[in-house]
Amino acid sequence: MNAIFVDSSYFIALVSECDNWHNAAVEIEAYISDIKSLKLVTSYAVLSEVLASFSRRFDFRQAVSEGIEQIRREERFVIYELTEEVFSNALSLYHARADKRYSLVDCMSMNIMKELGLENVLSYDGDFNQEGLNQIKNKSDFLI
Repeated sequence: MNAIFVDSSYFIALVSECDNWHNAAVEIEAYISDIKSLKLVTSYAVLSEVLASFSRRFDFRQAVSEGIEQIRREERFVIYELTEEVFSNALSLYHARADKRYSLVDCMSMNIMKELGLENVLSYDGDFNQEGLNQIKNKSDFLI
């Protein structure tokens, strides 16, 4: 499968014009929208994190929730379920990386990527590189 993982920081940058990475995310989105064979993998934990980040932004709540619904309907997205096993494995990684600032959702994402054999992630938080994953921040970083 030709796929890339999508982190919450990418979705947030795409939506929020005041985000430092907004323009880069918009440029990547325009680029990848033309690649019909590309699957975008994310998780319900990531989508929950996006919604939580906008929970106090009343001007964005409706648009963000509608955007999440659209992602859930799009065929190019594969959304990974949050199960007890996913949670437990992420908690183990979280515990093992006590010296890192990984969130539990980041740990879930890293484990999902490793399980699916994915190396590329659309993300702006910097943690994925520390686990040997290819973090894509700009169109020029995009390797397919």
